[in-house]
Parts: sequence; structure tokens; C-alpha cells
Amino acid sequence: AEWVHLPDGRSRSLPGKTLDESSLALPSIGFFTPEFHRMQRFLREMSFYTIFPNTLREPQKPSPTKTLNDHGENLATIARRMKASGKHTEIVATLNKIVGGIQDMEVQQAGGFLVTQLLHSMNENQSTWFDLSQESDGTLRLLGLLVALSQGTSVSFVAIEEPELTLHPGALGILSDILKEASARKQLLITTQSPDLIARFPADSLRVVERAEGVTTIRAVAEHQRDAIDQ
Repeated sequence: AEWVHLPDGRSRSLPGKTLDESSLALPSIGFFTPEFHRMQRFLREMSFYTIFPNTLREPQKPSPTKTLNDHGENLATIARRMKASGKHTEIVATLNKIVGGIQDMEVQQAGGFLVTQLLHSMNENQSTWFDLSQESDGTLRLLGLLVALSQGTSVSFVAIEEPELTLHPGALGILSDILKEASARKQLLITTQSPDLIARFPADSLRVVERAEGVTTIRAVAEHQRDAIDQ
């Protein structure tokens, strides 16, 4: 039997289990100990997003997965599910605030594929549906971001790479509000190189990432820099 040391100082044996040096220990440990089972579940429920606009433009095959894939390959499936439950209304409202003129979202079946569409108002009396192939990069990345943050799944931790890319600078205020609101529902990690987006968050919520001699370090903002950031 193998012995594992728990965070509270206790030790527990894993009867009948021999952990090979080349095997992952967490799945076996999680089966026998509630403490590590919670850690295992948390790690499995993490999601990391880098939304590629071109991935969203193409018609997508229906997917059995319940969580948005890392690059948005199954966005149409998730969007259709959200549309059926009425959870798409907040996404449409936010898109309308940033892009303007967007009234609704729909997912149509086209053969064996799903095509996501947005309804644009052309004037007071006319509206037109546009496929995502006709939308801008900024609109598509924003749509993917909103779906990732709004999907009704038990995602424990969401990481999003540079959400400000291709967005109009004037939209960063609304974007930061979206991120802050989402962080109240789940743990959220954002990577960014935008000073304008950084300036919209308190210094305590920021971490500095540096890579030197092949090693990446993550640390809190230095004390002497906090005043400048806050100002």
C-alpha cells in the first residue's frame, strides 16, 4: 500500500494501490480521500479560452459537450442550448451595448451543421439576420467571451487570454464590468497586455508575470508600484 500525506498533517494508506513513478497519482488518491477528490474535481472543471474568430465563422457540427471548447469550436451548440433556455438575452443586450444594433441571436440547422446568426437592425423598420461569417473579429471574440462567461455549467475556474484583442478601446469599460460581474460567480483569470484594461482593476487583483532564464514567476504588484497604479 502507498501512504499519502494530507494537508492537515494526517496520513492515509491506499490499500491495494502501488503508484508507478510514471503515473498520475491524483486520480488514485482522489478516489480514496475526500480532500483530494475535491481538488481533482476542481482541476477537471477548469476552462481556458483563446477565442479564434475564424473558428466561429465556419458552420459547426453539433457537439455532445456541455462546456464551450477552448477555441469556441462548439459555440453553436452552446448558443443553441442557451437560446432554448432564454439565457441568451443578456448576451444579446451586452452585444448591443458594445457593437450596437444587435437585437437577437439564433442558431439554424443547415444539413449536418449548425449556423449561428445575429439579428441586426438596419433602420427603424428593417432588421436582417447575418451569419457569423459576416461579422467582425471584435464581434466574434466578444460573442465567444460572453458565451464562455454565461454558460450554465459547473465550471470552477475560467481563464481567458487577452479578451481586449480586436475590441474598440471604448468598449473596455463595459468589458471590465462584464469580467468583474462574472468573477462574483466563479474564479476568473485574465491575461492582458493592455494598460487601459489593467487600469480598470485595483492593484490587489493584479499579478505580474515574468520569465527569466527559462522560469516563469507570478507575483503580486510591488509595494512601490501600487500608488502609481491606484493613481
